[in-house]
Amino acid sequence: MQVGDLVVLLNDPEVHRNNPYIDPNTLGLIVEWTCHGDSGPLASAWVQWQNSSDWDCLFAEDLEVVNASR
Repeated sequence: MQVGDLVVLLNDPEVHRNNPYIDPNTLGLIVEWTCHGDSGPLASAWVQWQNSSDWDCLFAEDLEVVNASR
């Protein structure tokens, strides 16, 4: 994952339960990427969701890339 990727929430019941305010059908754009060391479980992304002015910080493991930036 990198800045500019289009993402959706991972289709997983726990991910949806932990992020009830995000529509599972909404596209998001990664606007900032944070990696601690080897980009393991602490890797996270700030995501600008469609139809929202706020950014949300999510763990990379909770996101699925639908269109990678070039």
